[in-house]
Amino acid sequence: FIETREEATVRTICDYGVLNFDKELTKKELLVFLDGQVSRNYLSKILDKHFTKVNKGGHSYNINKKLPHSKLSFNYDK
Repeated sequence: FIETREEATVRTICDYGVLNFDKELTKKELLVFLDGQVSRNYLSKILDKHFTKVNKGGHSYNINKKLPHSKLSFNYDK
């Protein structure tokens, strides 16, 4: 099974969302969870493309859908 970097990142974000169902998706927490495997800029791009953003500025976050990747539909660039 081969997946693109984008798919792997989104899947990992979804895994984080399921494990931390009581939290929203913040860049700071996701960067820790991803253990430096992606840059802050790349993570921002992925979150902006695939997840709904709430607020702007320092207190922004993305909505945690609390579902596994297999239950969600995403469009990836191939």
